Amino acid sequence: MSDNPYILQRYAQELVAALFSEGIHKTYINKVVFVVGGTNCDSGQEDHLLSAFGLKRLNSDHALEYLLNKEGMHLDMTSYSDDTQERKYQIRDRAKEIAAAQEKLYAGGNWGIAIDARGKDYEKVRRVREEFVNRGYDIFMVFVNTALKRELAQNAICSRRLPEQVVTEVWEKVITHIGKFFNLFGYSHSLIVDNNGEMSSLSTDDVIIYASHCVQQFLDRPVTVSIKRHKEFTHTPQRDR
Repeated sequence: MSDNPYILQRYAQELVAALFSEGIHKTYINKVVFVVGGTNCDSGQEDHLLSAFGLKRLNSDHALEYLLNKEGMHLDMTSYSDDTQERKYQIRDRAKEIAAAQEKLYAGGNWGIAIDARGKDYEKVRRVREEFVNRGYDIFMVFVNTALKRELAQNAICSRRLPEQVVTEVWEKVITHIGKFFNLFGYSHSLIVDNNGEMSSLSTDDVIIYASHCVQQFLDRPVTVSIKRHKEFTHTPQRDR
């Protein structure tokens, strides 16, 4: 893949065109919903939960899958050779750059955004949250609670399949960070969603209806963070003449 920034921009434009079809109208502004979970293979609940709100989705995994397909690489990472794994890491870096470019585009226009955040990396989530607060965004978190058994079962049938050891390690890190995430976002700006399907006492429909109601309430509230902070955060002083 070329290192030319114009080529990278073209990939980003193609990805945006392929993944996002909400249209040109901004439904919500200065609102961001963090969807915090594990490996993101079983993202069906998140899709059902957020699709109705017209939020722009940020997820480097989408970019990764897109770029792997462009390279003609399959998504079953359990069978990658050492060389293929190294190439995947290079493509992953590109995917992160594309996601960062999308974030800059959406935040620059004050769009409502949904971020698929990997719960294994608490510090990264904390940093991104702080950046959006400084941009003038109100913040809400949906924590997707998934049992390890469910994670492994979904990974086994997922097109982008990971080694079971990786899935287990990610899940263990996510579980240790639950308390940190709720303290970071605040209990009044957080929601936990059960993603265990038949293993849960609640039906998937019940979970989605309740979660959608909570997210809708957050989106409908007036923005509480001053827009002035966004202008201060994005203002670039002119060079002295």
